[in-house]
Amino acid sequence: MHHGQHAVPALERVSESLSDDSVSLGWLCTALEGQATYLLLLVFALIGLLPGACIVAGVAMFALSAGLVLSPGATRLPQVLAARQITSGQTRYVLKHAIHALRFAGSFASKKRLTIPAFLQLPIGVLMAVLGMLMLMPIPLSNLPPALAAIALSLALIEDSALLLLIAGSGALAAIALSAQMGLMIAHGIASL
Repeated sequence: MHHGQHAVPALERVSESLSDDSVSLGWLCTALEGQATYLLLLVFALIGLLPGACIVAGVAMFALSAGLVLSPGATRLPQVLAARQITSGQTRYVLKHAIHALRFAGSFASKKRLTIPAFLQLPIGVLMAVLGMLMLMPIPLSNLPPALAAIALSLALIEDSALLLLIAGSGALAAIALSAQMGLMIAHGIASL
């Protein structure tokens, strides 16, 4: 697992190399080549906070999480996602916030910390996939709780901190419960029509 201090320079290099009006998600994955899937999950979770981008980000998070579960170490996006474009301005915004988030999370991670046990990789991958799917709910602002939970979970994974994972995992479960509650309220409202 990569740690935040190694991820920040990689994100800064990608941000500096942006020049076009837009970039593809495939280019972004290639530019972050050699970085952990967790870093890409962080970037896509942040993209999921942008207006209108939550569907693409949610599908990308689901695809990366499924890859994390089925074939760890292989970071690949399906071609249909890799071809999707986002503006360079949005990309810079996301990368800037990813750098700030990594620095913030790094300030909590001490040198003598409990690392995340390897056996948790499968449940974490499943949890991230569920958060990605929840970002697809067609309810205004329903993407925010799962995206924020995915950001926290990604930071815990990048920092390899069991303490941050405990906090982020609790937040992820709360986001899932909140999304389920929103879905039930809407289903109940439709049924009562």
